[in-house]
Amino acid sequence: MENRAIRLATLLCLCVTIAPALAQTDDGEVKQMREACAKSDVPQAQIDACTKLIDTRLLQGRELAQALYQRGAGYAAKGEYQQAVRDYTQALKFAPDSSDALYNRGGAYSKLGRWDDALADFDALLKIVPNDPNTYYARAWVHAQLGKDKAAIADLDQVLRIAPNDQEALLDRGGMNIRAGRYDDAIRDFGALLKLDPKAAAAAYNRGRAYYAKEDFKNAAEDFALTLELRPDNPYAALRLYLAQSHLGKGDEAVLKKGIDKLDPTIWPRPLLELFAGTGKDPELIAGINELPAKLRNDVLCEAQYYLGERALLNGDEKAARDYFAAAAATGASSTIEHIDAKAALARVK
Repeated sequence: MENRAIRLATLLCLCVTIAPALAQTDDGEVKQMREACAKSDVPQAQIDACTKLIDTRLLQGRELAQALYQRGAGYAAKGEYQQAVRDYTQALKFAPDSSDALYNRGGAYSKLGRWDDALADFDALLKIVPNDPNTYYARAWVHAQLGKDKAAIADLDQVLRIAPNDQEALLDRGGMNIRAGRYDDAIRDFGALLKLDPKAAAAAYNRGRAYYAKEDFKNAAEDFALTLELRPDNPYAALRLYLAQSHLGKGDEAVLKKGIDKLDPTIWPRPLLELFAGTGKDPELIAGINELPAKLRNDVLCEAQYYLGERALLNGDEKAARDYFAAAAATGASSTIEHIDAKAALARVK
């Protein structure tokens, strides 16, 4: 769901301490401050303008809440979400029913990984503004981060009830359905998306994953082939097409070689494709992964272990396959789809 941005319209920092009031502030100055505080193109300038306006002590109630809220926009744009949360919280003291402040504080909490706090804000917001698709979408993301797959799917159901042709929601619900093991539902979601946009390569690729998890290798191969028609530069589609073809009797190494030719020698997953094409070796693959920067290594290791598990299955070695899938799952690389697929494969290969 790493693909719809929560709108962080305007956030703020709580600097309302004991600043002295501006002397002789006239209406013209205040008007200029308000305009500058509402202007979001330069975040630090917005923060400074809102702080100056707040420090006049001329604002009360909803006007003060608005200035606090707008100052937060600058903080959010700078990625300073802790200050954003403080200002949103202060704004809500003066305007408790501010749907924008609730929504954006929930977004700031999400950026900080404070999922329970984010969830509380989105729950409260849906009581104030029922049936808002953006809030359902944001809450679905939080539920997904908390591992509440059914709740995330239910929220995306609500988004699609309100906006049946929301392509992002179809893609994300399909992905959540795969994670929840609801492969037929995922296939329907991706199929609906492909009807809306026949060039949606991500829908074709992920529908192929769902078919593959069902061991429907014929349809999986067709979808991975379609993905390569739409995105010839997708090396993972080439590898998965080869795997599906191999389950059907014969993997076409020409597919792998085309994928290899599109990748720089130092770019992952070229070593993985070379391994399956017979031009690479296991020790070299692992050695190369160990040389990667730490921030990349875990995800790449998860991918490698998953595909090595699939190779072991093709070779009839279920014990080795289980070991590889377990190793992929143990990486905890939850941002990779191979982590999801490895966990599903573990359940399938007893």
